[in-house]
Amino acid sequence: MTIEQLARRAVGLVVHNWPLKLAAIVLATLLYAGLVASQDSSTIQGPVTVTPQNQPADTVITNPLRDVESIRYIAPAGSQRPRIGDFRATIVLANVRPDGEPVNVPVRVTALDPDITIIDVTPRTIQVVLESSSSKEVPVRVERGPAPAGIEVG
Repeated sequence: MTIEQLARRAVGLVVHNWPLKLAAIVLATLLYAGLVASQDSSTIQGPVTVTPQNQPADTVITNPLRDVESIRYIAPAGSQRPRIGDFRATIVLANVRPDGEPVNVPVRVTALDPDITIIDVTPRTIQVVLESSSSKEVPVRVERGPAPAGIEVG
């Protein structure tokens, strides 16, 4: 076997099935980038208070809103580590019907620093019970009875 035949055989091995080999390289690069991004992320533990937005008029939230427990984020290298107060958690109530039924609403967390990217939030949704509210004036009449011994009414 001559050197020319060996060279042709080597080139044939490299270019044979080249689309599959190229796809394998692209997939490996994407997986590596994902691994690097997940290792560079940090987690901050809450609680971050959730603030309702766009709540319909004459409605009231009848259950306590759950706080955000943890936030996974990516910050630029060399930047200061963010604190809990550097994040805002909100829920949008514009499309929630005030019928007293529990509804899971997605939590949206934003960072005050635009260079911070939010990766994940725990919990991703919180349960909200929204009901209609109304007010009514009613007369109140106080009937004073005798005060207990040792207590002076003033």
